[in-house]
Amino acid sequence: MKFKFLISTLFLICSPNLQASKYTYMGQLQELAEEKDLWNKGEWLQLLHYRQSSDGTGVYESAVDDATFFLSDQGKSSPKKELKETLTAFFKRHEDDNEQAMCRFVGRFRWLSNQLNINQKRMPVVDCTLYEEWREQVQAEKVTLVFPAYYLNSPSSMFGHTLLRLDPKDSDEWPDWLSYAVNFGANVASSDNSIMYAYKGLMGGYPGAVYCYPVL
Repeated sequence: MKFKFLISTLFLICSPNLQASKYTYMGQLQELAEEKDLWNKGEWLQLLHYRQSSDGTGVYESAVDDATFFLSDQGKSSPKKELKETLTAFFKRHEDDNEQAMCRFVGRFRWLSNQLNINQKRMPVVDCTLYEEWREQVQAEKVTLVFPAYYLNSPSSMFGHTLLRLDPKDSDEWPDWLSYAVNFGANVASSDNSIMYAYKGLMGGYPGAVYCYPVL
């Protein structure tokens, strides 16, 4: 009997599927996420910019084209697989903590922590220095939606656009130039002339990118 018990114990320890099993904390979180159907929640779909097709098939596709934004090979079109892979990635170690999923995807981790009541003491300890430095630099306490005036001398502002302004604490007592702006715009090639800029801009020829920079 002792021999059989030892063999069973060794099997559980050495099993390659142990990391995803219900016997591990990661497995428990994935099982709970499955029960709660978290991948289908509106917050998760918005976090990863998923859009559902209008043809009635229920197929999802993210508006993000950057492959590094996804942890699953099928993450762009599968909210469920991306969520499961995200939970798995939270437990993976990296030489540089800034590459760890909890540092790279802070919004995902916070939302999943709230939904699954994640015990922080059972998670890997990471030092997200790049994120903390950015937060310290931005010092954002509130967000303001801004629509800049039309400016004909600037092609990027000729048709008007909206952006988010990250305001520091007590921003009413400070000038706006202490704030940071988050803007989604075209990644324009410096070699393009005005004609090429107008053509590509109207025809969707430029890739979009999110920028965060001081308002000044």
